[in-house]
Amino acid sequence: MKKRLKVAGVLAAIAVITSSWSTALSFAQWDDSPDMGFERKHDKMKNIMETLNLSQEQKDQVAKQHHTNKEKFRVLRDRMAAKRLELKKELEESVADMNKVNSIVSDIKVMMGEQLELRVGNILTMKQILTPEQFKRLQGMKKDKPDKKSRMR
Repeated sequence: MKKRLKVAGVLAAIAVITSSWSTALSFAQWDDSPDMGFERKHDKMKNIMETLNLSQEQKDQVAKQHHTNKEKFRVLRDRMAAKRLELKKELEESVADMNKVNSIVSDIKVMMGEQLELRVGNILTMKQILTPEQFKRLQGMKKDKPDKKSRMR
């Protein structure tokens, strides 16, 4: 009975974590979903830069920042996907090894923390690149965009 409660608790925690992490951590990020075509991503970034009326130096800094973070996020996203798959396989076993499950969950938590640090670092870098007015406008653009959960309803 206690084992079932532990497994149910772990599953509930995973469900909560995986459902809320993407929206809670998406502040001031461009939509880099894999299904979004390169041209569309490029156009979106170009439109943001035009709307914010960035100087050429700012455009270069933003592009460099975006390129650097894109690779870091991709690597982290791939690592998290692999761990989630590992967790799913372990939970599908007839008898789940709680030590292994707890270890995998712990690894996922660490990666989620890394993801948060990357996003916060990106926000702080953007604040350094943009003027206060431009950053405020960027925040307004993010608020005007409907979140993914409301679009799915």
